[in-house]
Amino acid sequence: MVLYMFRKMRRANQELSKDECIDILINQPRGVLALLGDDDYPYALPITHVYVDGKIYFHGAQKGHKIDAIKKHSKASYCVINEDVLAENSWWYTFKSVIVFGKIKTIEDKDEKNR
Repeated sequence: MVLYMFRKMRRANQELSKDECIDILINQPRGVLALLGDDDYPYALPITHVYVDGKIYFHGAQKGHKIDAIKKHSKASYCVINEDVLAENSWWYTFKSVIVFGKIKTIEDKDEKNR
């Protein structure tokens, strides 16, 4: 059972199905991870991911701003955009996106990292 703790989309007619979201997470390996950074300022960084069994895994350095932010506060948001298309004779792009909210942690176990 999925519990929704966050706002419903204002434009509900544009909401994607769970399958569409998973497809984007599987096929678009880049996104923007948002954390609570230094002095409680938002810290957002472009990063690559892999989606496996309902979880999103990131690869990165073991030291730095991102790791400090994760250790300080585990709540995170991650946004992935599928390929965008420039609307014909217009200035705007159309695209689909997935925004995920959750808790983030580092994986210390070497075997788990290798899997």
